[in-house]
Amino acid sequence: MLTALQMLLATSFVHSEDSVDSQKDSAEPEKSMNQEVPIEEEREADVDNTETNKSEDEDSDQREPSSEKEEGKDEDLSQSSDSSQTAIRSEQTDEDRQDELTQDEDDKALKRQENTKIIQESGLESDECPKVVNVAEEISEPENQVERSFGVVDRFYDFVENFKQANVLNVLEASASQMDFAGGVAKSAIFEHPVSEGDSRIEYTMELPTVEDGEKLIFHSFTGLRDGIDFDYPATKPDGVHFAVEVDDERVFNGFSLTSEWQENSVDLTRFAGDMRKIALITNAGESNDANYDWALWGEPQFIKLIPRNLLIAKHEKEPRLRCGIATVTVENESVDQETKIETLETGFAFDRDLLATKAVAQIQRQVASEKTPVHISFFVDQPLLEITMLGTQQALITANENFEVQCQVTNVGLAPITRANEVSIGINRLKLKRGRSVQRIKHLSSGEKKILTWEIRKFSRPTSATIGILLRYKTPNEKVNCADERSIIIHPDFPQIPSQVVEQVHTFNHDEHLVLGNRNFRVV
Repeated sequence: MLTALQMLLATSFVHSEDSVDSQKDSAEPEKSMNQEVPIEEEREADVDNTETNKSEDEDSDQREPSSEKEEGKDEDLSQSSDSSQTAIRSEQTDEDRQDELTQDEDDKALKRQENTKIIQESGLESDECPKVVNVAEEISEPENQVERSFGVVDRFYDFVENFKQANVLNVLEASASQMDFAGGVAKSAIFEHPVSEGDSRIEYTMELPTVEDGEKLIFHSFTGLRDGIDFDYPATKPDGVHFAVEVDDERVFNGFSLTSEWQENSVDLTRFAGDMRKIALITNAGESNDANYDWALWGEPQFIKLIPRNLLIAKHEKEPRLRCGIATVTVENESVDQETKIETLETGFAFDRDLLATKAVAQIQRQVASEKTPVHISFFVDQPLLEITMLGTQQALITANENFEVQCQVTNVGLAPITRANEVSIGINRLKLKRGRSVQRIKHLSSGEKKILTWEIRKFSRPTSATIGILLRYKTPNEKVNCADERSIIIHPDFPQIPSQVVEQVHTFNHDEHLVLGNRNFRVV
């Protein structure tokens, strides 16, 4: 078969040279020459090659009519031509593949040359760039990659809640409220109206907790003037209030406010951790000694401990979700002399919904001044806190042979919402259920939101006492929380089946140790 293929290729090549003049003829003769001559050549080559192996076929073919003999030979020759064309195509396919591989290698070599040329044109020496840089990969990478880390917030001391323990000195008026307004925004606040001369002080004495490596103690607050001041009228327009914080008579913060809007302030007091300290919140009317309408407010003054922790991540997600807390932002600030200075800022954040960490980075970057470039952001998030605020039966009176319902109310008293990552479950025990599951789950619960869960309990056959047991479980980055609660209930005797008796007047009678009062219109057992 290989010899026949070689002869066919040689014959086709010779015929292509000899038939140049014949190709100038009309289309019909051209087709006949291109088809008949190669077929005749192929027929002779095939017959010569296979006459010894097919003698019987040739004898039978000779006994057939000449027309049938020609058709059979044409079929054999067409099959041989088809096989030869298939072999040629396979060889061409292999050659094409090799060409494609060669072309790919050439393209890669050209790209390396272009990259090398770009590096050389940029003025970099070969020793500075020992390996070729992929320009496409460099373009795809973000120009300013912000590093991230995570932790939790421990708001361990609230100055508003502990206002009664404070020592108020030289103040025109001072008070604490869970809701005060500056710029129309409500916050829990301390009102400290300074006197005309000297510092007004509100002093607290407390023991600051110890800190471990990576932890920080922060004094965080907002300052501003209370709403209600008429800034357009000269007689009521204040000249501003000076704010200050001292720790053991050492000034650690100074601020100034001239408007009715909140200004956020954070002071790192980590160096004072682990000892008893005297903290003073100070206001001053200024050099003018004019305290008129100096309605100074300390909004949400708190001591905060920032603790590095790995946050919870919900299933099928690759990063944590954030809602509210404190962000510590490390920024590069270019000064006037064009020297880059590293600065650390603390800013609170409270998103409208739970954001993935990647999107939260973009939100924090918008809060930082445009001339400052964030290089690292640490997110310290607030945590949810669940409490069982109600447990009991829906019915006021539970009797034997009667199914009843048990209800449990759970309240989120923390600052952050419950999410799927917290894996909250509430189970009932010590009672048999009529239907349903003993353990129920809470997938989401916002801060301050309440949720009531219900179980249907199987009836008791006789009067007795029973206990409702509830176990609340959920996760936080700090720990796994287990809260248990229980309530006692009394199962009273079943109501008697009183026969129908029609009595006109109100009367009383005994029936199976039950006292019955009634007439034909009502009946009380």
